[in-house]
Amino acid sequence: MQTRIEQQEEEIRRLRQRDAPVEPPPQPPAAAPIAPAAPVVPAEQNIAGNRMEPLYERFRKQAPPVFLGGPDVLKAEQWLTVIEKILNFMGVVGNDRVACATFQFQEDALIWWEMVSLTRDVTRMTWEEFRELFNAKYYNEAVRSAKRKEFVELVQGEGMSVTEYTTKFDRLAKLASGIVPTDFSKKEKYLAGLNAKIRHDLVITTSDTTTYAEKYLCVEFLVCY
Repeated sequence: MQTRIEQQEEEIRRLRQRDAPVEPPPQPPAAAPIAPAAPVVPAEQNIAGNRMEPLYERFRKQAPPVFLGGPDVLKAEQWLTVIEKILNFMGVVGNDRVACATFQFQEDALIWWEMVSLTRDVTRMTWEEFRELFNAKYYNEAVRSAKRKEFVELVQGEGMSVTEYTTKFDRLAKLASGIVPTDFSKKEKYLAGLNAKIRHDLVITTSDTTTYAEKYLCVEFLVCY
């Protein structure tokens, strides 16, 4: 049986326990925020993107010209020649050639290509198919015929320098290769269109075996000196 003193001590302990602050139960550590999932990219699309990006960067470093379209067949011919030269130098093959080339389309040419894309699978188009479409659009027979006629009638008129005449001659000759199929025929046509005095001086300073390129160098020499 507890004594009175023991009863008092027990009562004091009970009161202390009652009045003591209650500590909250330990909380579990906060979960780390979950990062949003990255978008899923189809394997073939991811591979194609990784492959084409460095290819186009290398292509762009070659400063490829843009093509706006329009009726000027000489500009179309010049653009295609430069683009093919770049693609050949880089060793680009297959549909990658088409993708790089058509990335340079702007204005009318871009609208035309978008229309082509509606009816053809341009992602599988070969370079030969692209050339055929491009030539049909910008090298149609009516334009070729007009340029051949212009080449046949070309002469170094008044106010036209030898350089201007030669530049125009060379550009038109590409579109009328059937008219001057050999170096000899090209040289004869070039001489026939020159200014009479320059033609006379050139004939007496060169021989029949002189090539077309050599003839032009001689013309430049005569004009300068």
